[in-house]
Amino acid sequence: MKLIKGPRGGTYWLDENGKKHYVKQVKPTELVMQVPTSASMQDTFNYVHREIVAECEYCGRPLTRSDVNDYGSLCESCYEKEYN
Repeated sequence: MKLIKGPRGGTYWLDENGKKHYVKQVKPTELVMQVPTSASMQDTFNYVHREIVAECEYCGRPLTRSDVNDYGSLCESCYEKEYN
């Protein structure tokens, strides 16, 4: 199947009978992290780097969203002890 770019920007392919089948354009509708669009940079920073969302499974240290994204359920020092 070969995709063909149409004159008005649409993309389509031809079946064995020569009929055009247009490719549906998909737009991203959901962000991984839902931060209100009216939030300031400071609000976004606090949401990611200062809000406590979990605790380290080993030592109990509070973890932010950024920590959880980087190291999972461990804090940085426990992660380094465990995996390095």
